[in-house]
Amino acid sequence: MALKTSTGLAASALLSLAGSSALAQFESRWAGAGDFAYHAVDALSVGATSSRLLVAAGSAVQAGTPSSLDLSFWGTSGWQDFFGHTLWRLQGAGSWIQPTQIQQLPGGDYLVTARGSDPANGDGAILMRFNSNLGHVWNYSHRDNDPTRGKPFALPLASGKVLMVSPSLGSVGSRVVACDQTGPTGFWTKVYADTLGADLLFTDGVELPGGVVLLIGTYRPASTFSSEGCILAIDPATSGTPLGLWTYAEPGFQMSDFRAAALDPAGSSLFVSGALTNLGFPSFTTNAWAVRIFVGPFSAMAPQAAAWYITDFVPADRGMAYRPGSPAELAIAGSHHDSSVAKSARVNTTTLGNLRLEKFGRGLPPYTAFTAGTLDPAGNQVMVGAYRPTFSSVVQGYVVATNAAGATMCSEPIPAIADSAGVVFTVRTPVVVPPASPFAAFQRGVAQEAVNVQLPAGPYCGDRLCTPDYNEDGNVDQDDVLYLLNVIGGGENPTGADPDFNQDGNLDQDDVSSLISVVAGGDCP
Repeated sequence: MALKTSTGLAASALLSLAGSSALAQFESRWAGAGDFAYHAVDALSVGATSSRLLVAAGSAVQAGTPSSLDLSFWGTSGWQDFFGHTLWRLQGAGSWIQPTQIQQLPGGDYLVTARGSDPANGDGAILMRFNSNLGHVWNYSHRDNDPTRGKPFALPLASGKVLMVSPSLGSVGSRVVACDQTGPTGFWTKVYADTLGADLLFTDGVELPGGVVLLIGTYRPASTFSSEGCILAIDPATSGTPLGLWTYAEPGFQMSDFRAAALDPAGSSLFVSGALTNLGFPSFTTNAWAVRIFVGPFSAMAPQAAAWYITDFVPADRGMAYRPGSPAELAIAGSHHDSSVAKSARVNTTTLGNLRLEKFGRGLPPYTAFTAGTLDPAGNQVMVGAYRPTFSSVVQGYVVATNAAGATMCSEPIPAIADSAGVVFTVRTPVVVPPASPFAAFQRGVAQEAVNVQLPAGPYCGDRLCTPDYNEDGNVDQDDVLYLLNVIGGGENPTGADPDFNQDGNLDQDDVSSLISVVAGGDCP
């Protein structure tokens, strides 16, 4: 795949931009084999270049659909790095894999959390490590993962361990498995519930400066339709000893939950976001909410501030990031409750007042939604997910990079009102429960597949930045014209540049004519 962007910038300005650490704002859609979506994204903190600022993970939209794991890098102007795109599949006919999270480790490697199935091993949660070029290093899997109750995620720790958290196959509880980041060794594991038999389902987590881990999610009392947001504290240094459990509910709603978490740079304030829902027939209401909690000392955990937003917005699991500034903000990715519109929000961390709410896409339900979000190195919001075009049955991968205000040229602001939320805060008692099945870690067979180069699947929106330096020698001149002529004529393309210079979907003389015009000083098409 190759994504090209355009404005009438001179060659010198383009070369200057290539060294920038910020993505240009854009919205782009990408097609895979059948329904395809990006499920996870992370910003590179090690080894970032102008062509590799982000890494994304995608697969088929629906779990259970035979598919491969699609890993790709993204650069400053919205290009997908052609040389940094790999496909991986689980061995065996009909196997499938769906990523739920990707994150870069301090040394430059990547951890991918997924769920999947292959004929030899059946269903399970999967943790995979890839090297800096997205080559497979190791993986392990276990079968105690209930796909009907949530998705696994991982939390790398400063100690060199990594926690993989997944909903247990039992009727209640979540399993936490710790292993070494260097390989599937040094395991310990526990399943957590509470003394009242309520279900604990975790969707995110943070490590505090002292090493305590806070797992964030949903507390579901037995035999009821109600739920509350919850936080469980555990001590990884003592193999996951539970230290405390707290729940948070907005009394005006039947169902409250937490879906994403972020710490301030000092590690003293925890921010959580989630959804508030009132059930009803024939319709129901869903709103977002955010809560700030002081965690120094963590044992207090009482809410400092809370607000809910009078708009239909469901934050994505792990879709929130802390954005420093004056004021500092929470950047939250999500969607309309029926996944008909992808949405994002910026929330003031001091007042939790809603600053901006934007909608993107406006496709058809379901499947137009952001499923993950992060910040690029310059602090701009980046989100990935799925897009279903109007009057189409095919779902496409969706990648969006916003400007500093959290918008693009094609997004639309949404009026929203922030209201103070009342919070029912309850201190509960966590317990370690016997698992429904014994823990057994095993390795799955993984094979690399050939990458099929494809162009974007739909209209592109953003600051289009064409790159006429086809041979990448630092000059825009006749040699670039000769390079393009050779590629269109069937010759090799060592730089991986997109030969469709005028972006009309055809490779022909019009591309050469457009490039000649730019070399002569004209504007990009």
